[in-house]
Amino acid sequence: MQTHRKTLNNDQLTVLGLLYKFRFGSSDLIAEYFEKPKGVYMYKRLNILVDRGLVGKRHEASYRLKGWPVAYYLTPDGYRVIQELYKEDSKVPLAYKSLRVSDEHMAHCLALFKLYNTFKKQYGDNLKFFAKNDMGELDYLPAVKPDAYLELNGVPFFLDFCSSGQVAAIRNKLRAYANWIDENEYDADFVTPVLLVVGANEAIAKKASNVYQKSNLGRMTSVIFAHTSLSKLRGEYQAWQTIDEPEHVRSLVQLS
Repeated sequence: MQTHRKTLNNDQLTVLGLLYKFRFGSSDLIAEYFEKPKGVYMYKRLNILVDRGLVGKRHEASYRLKGWPVAYYLTPDGYRVIQELYKEDSKVPLAYKSLRVSDEHMAHCLALFKLYNTFKKQYGDNLKFFAKNDMGELDYLPAVKPDAYLELNGVPFFLDFCSSGQVAAIRNKLRAYANWIDENEYDADFVTPVLLVVGANEAIAKKASNVYQKSNLGRMTSVIFAHTSLSKLRGEYQAWQTIDEPEHVRSLVQLS
């Protein structure tokens, strides 16, 4: 494995790190991260990692009908490179997790990667974005973790993505967040996070908003909740709607 590491350039190591962070990625998403042309440019570079056995790819005939790309992921050897790089950092798990997950979970991971690129473009290094594989050191988070934990100007955010089949999961998460906030909000050092939900489309975003209003969180005056859709966020800097002022759209800075 030392041989792999010594012969990988910085961009290749970054690609492995991104696939570790989000579990799945696509050629277009990785190209967008590097601000490079989409298409053949990144496809060839990913295939080099595939040929070296560090990255696998997943594609079914049905993906084209669903608008899903070829998805790339770390192989066991790819995970071992990451573990070697961070061998003194306890937040990197030592065990290789099986990639036998549903297509829907894969699509969820790709959506989070897309959100990461969007926030990176909007806020640059001012915003910290922790995906679930980055949360090992964040021991103050609840047991039920958000899809991503963000920090901007010292303000914490919980970010969750919701597709058509995940409204019930959002309901369960909001219930867990409410219990966690209720248990901790009187601690002197506790800062209530802003809760964000991005819907796969506008209708799903509104469903998530309705779930929030019916939850215990909806009765907590200390909690700020905002929602938007993936397409709206990708196109607009100010895309977030709150419950109390749905007619006004805001940026993350304005929410904080």
